[in-house]
Amino acid sequence: MSQTTPTSSQPAPAAPSKRRAALRIVAIVVILAIIGLVVWYFLVGRWHEDTDDAYVQGNQVQITPMVGGTVVSIGAEDGMRVERGQLLVQLDPADTAVALQQAEANLAKTVRQVRGLYRSVEGAQA
Repeated sequence: MSQTTPTSSQPAPAAPSKRRAALRIVAIVVILAIIGLVVWYFLVGRWHEDTDDAYVQGNQVQITPMVGGTVVSIGAEDGMRVERGQLLVQLDPADTAVALQQAEANLAKTVRQVRGLYRSVEGAQA
């Protein structure tokens, strides 16, 4: 029996070197992604707060009108921040115009009554 050793002149497969190159590229991409996430977190992410069940504390003030009337427009929404002097509600001017006319009529009536009283006093003194 003769032993023959097969001599193969096949070159070694090139797959391991390609695999190493691909793994290096993947590792570099992963490292760059991690570095990018860390940079984003320190520049932007740590300042952003997000929650689904938050409670907001603030000052709520009850607002009551000085005069009644029909509301024409509303200048603020519920929970909106408002400043001093900001228009909150606009009332229908027709209601105030009617009230003004009634007040003027009452004033004219009172002036006539006072003039009549002065005349009666002058007549009594004479």
